[in-house]
Amino acid sequence: MRRRSFTVLFLATLFVAPLIISAPGSLQGQLYGEVVHTTDQTWSGNISLNQDVTISSSATLTIEAGTHINVTNDVTITIDGNLLIQGIE
Repeated sequence: MRRRSFTVLFLATLFVAPLIISAPGSLQGQLYGEVVHTTDQTWSGNISLNQDVTISSSATLTIEAGTHINVTNDVTITIDGNLLIQGIE
């Protein structure tokens, strides 16, 4: 009985795996999680974010003057460390 259960499970896996691999991205879920920076980061120029970003408590995010940050829907920027924004405005 145990061998038969294993065989059925194995065959089901062979059948379902190609369907999951070829499914559209919206059905596969998020392909990667948030990005966690544990070292100092400097953003300049044009920055596009399409996933959550966390600056850890041991790191500093510096945003240089003139930097444009574009984010997609439902993106969160979490600063657990330090934030330095350089500019004149």
